[in-house]
Amino acid sequence: PGVDSILQVRKSFGGKSRESSWDYRTRIAERLRHKQRALTASDYESLILEAFPQIHKVKCFANLRLTDDPAEALSPGHILIIAIPWLTPGGHSNQKPVLSGHLIHEVAQFIRQLAPPFASISVENPLYEEIQVRCHIKLKPGLRGGWYNARITEALCEFISPWHPLGYSRHFGWIIRQHDLIAFLLDLDYVDSVSNFSLLRIAPTSMYEQDLQDEKQGPLPVSEGIGHDQKTPKNRKSTLPPNEQR
Repeated sequence: PGVDSILQVRKSFGGKSRESSWDYRTRIAERLRHKQRALTASDYESLILEAFPQIHKVKCFANLRLTDDPAEALSPGHILIIAIPWLTPGGHSNQKPVLSGHLIHEVAQFIRQLAPPFASISVENPLYEEIQVRCHIKLKPGLRGGWYNARITEALCEFISPWHPLGYSRHFGWIIRQHDLIAFLLDLDYVDSVSNFSLLRIAPTSMYEQDLQDEKQGPLPVSEGIGHDQKTPKNRKSTLPPNEQR
């Protein structure tokens, strides 16, 4: 009583949409499965996603820890959790969103209360490996570069970006296939042919160093069972934004 109006100066944050009947059934099914305890990798992921709506995807790596020596990465009792926030609305498809230090601390505190006491848990931001596509493209007769060059770059970024619904949707364990990218380019209405196609993968190895792997300098080292026309992550905690350079 006595309040005439309310003015909200800043935008709301930290809110959550009303739970739909489908989300309700999913949440109940997950609760019956994990019983509010973090035992399996999927338990960690489900509990974190339910408690923190500002997180888009979570990947839990059991028996894995961060170390400079890959040979020492496998370590029983360690849990490595990689969380990715939602993409900023209206931003570029090659964004590299990360969680704030405060949110990482909150996630770690929350999940440690539900995990076994002997588990050593580490919550981290992902590493971002970039893929640069280099090729010669011949446009359909009567078309010129300029706008079409920019549109081809934009279309490739959307196709490679794991956030775009029409492109690769996997943030972790991704595989980039050459023939998929060539087929995508040839499907564009304004592209006549594609030649001299190659991929450059840019993978961070430390805070100040990056590993460059270029097809033109010879076949790239790839995982067992993966062909040389495919690219896989160099690091388990890596996800993939495209590189917009032409």
